[in-house]
Amino acid sequence: MRYSKPTGITLLEVLAVLLIIAIIAGFSVGAMNFAGNRIRAQAQRLVGDLQVAHFQAMRQSKVFRLIVSEDGTSWKIERFVLPSPPPSKENDEAYRRWKDEQEERQRVLDQLSLEERQKLNLINRGSFESFKEYQLPEGIKISRVLQRHPRTDPRSLLFYPTGELQGALIVIENEYQDFFSIQMNSITGLISSQKGLISEEQWKDGSKSK
Repeated sequence: MRYSKPTGITLLEVLAVLLIIAIIAGFSVGAMNFAGNRIRAQAQRLVGDLQVAHFQAMRQSKVFRLIVSEDGTSWKIERFVLPSPPPSKENDEAYRRWKDEQEERQRVLDQLSLEERQKLNLINRGSFESFKEYQLPEGIKISRVLQRHPRTDPRSLLFYPTGELQGALIVIENEYQDFFSIQMNSITGLISSQKGLISEEQWKDGSKSK
């Protein structure tokens, strides 16, 4: 009489599969933990640069701004510079460069309506020079910038020599949908971050209660 070999899965094979699953799960958890730590570090870096802009505005008695790129992958700190007086005509190259800048600025102004021109303030009439720039690591971006009282470009935040800063909510996220929300309080001057996504409604309601 012949006996056929059992065709079921052996205990050893089950253990091997479970071991493989455990290893894969371990790698996945490790990757997510690494990603979480990485976005936390970038949120802390952004808070640090916002505080730098705030401090330098008071220290140098100049308006500073932090402006986020259109794709949200970088930001830069800039310092406001008043319109420069015309250089001497004897310095032909410098005078020509200044004249070209004035013509370009006038060309932009000519395209604005009368109402838009009347809304221009000193900030709009001057220019900004670079102070510091930062590129976010791949997979992390700033997905939202909300201003309490919009004054300039919707992705730029102003800091004044008086210590005043623009109330804002900034949301930074990674490819795993981890979020950090950074809030700038225009009343207290406090800049803080917390893990998680704060919606526009929550931010506005929270500001009203403060």
